[in-house]
Amino acid sequence: MSEGLFEDADTVRDYEAWYSTSYGRIAEELHLATLSEGLVDLRRGARVLDLGCATGRFAAHLRQRGWNVFGIDVSRPFLERAAKRISVACADGRALPFPNRCFEATIITFVLEFLDDPEHLLREARRVTTGPVVLIALCRPSYLSWRRRFASRRGHKMFSGLRHRNVSQWRAVVAAAGMAPASIRRTLFLPPALAGRFPALERQLSRGNRPLGGMLCMTFLGPQ
Repeated sequence: MSEGLFEDADTVRDYEAWYSTSYGRIAEELHLATLSEGLVDLRRGARVLDLGCATGRFAAHLRQRGWNVFGIDVSRPFLERAAKRISVACADGRALPFPNRCFEATIITFVLEFLDDPEHLLREARRVTTGPVVLIALCRPSYLSWRRRFASRRGHKMFSGLRHRNVSQWRAVVAAAGMAPASIRRTLFLPPALAGRFPALERQLSRGNRPLGGMLCMTFLGPQ
């Protein structure tokens, strides 16, 4: 992971502001829907770890749905914002400061793309979790992946360190961590202008498991 990538206030501000855009709103809606699907069998009050919680947006929504969500991140500026929404701690997901099997589920959203060793983080997530681990990651080929690559070439700081993987490569990452997906699907197909203007079409395309979606959603349950 690029050191200092998420350590300035402008990045936090831009991250939050993006979710106020029309594209950000539909992306967040689909993001939350897929997380909730992965956690649907959990009892009310179950302990859920948000591994790489950023500003705690998703954890706060999940908490409103009845789950006890705790967030960790390595970025203190992000955690300062997240702490206003959920309980948090500063920690590296590759060396979690928790005992084995202390959470009933773990969510990981747009974290592994920034790591050279994503398998290490997944093994740690599995170690502390008794139930499902829900992963959301950037996937190629897709318009979203292409857009992130283009932004990186134009000097966008946040996207400069992204690793762009296809479905087969993500499956290999999960397999290297000793797991296999119980479910998999892709969402976010349309360019931002179209997705924001026609959210119902984006919702329709994001049902099932079609190719070319920019957001890969995988739920896996443990060693196979």
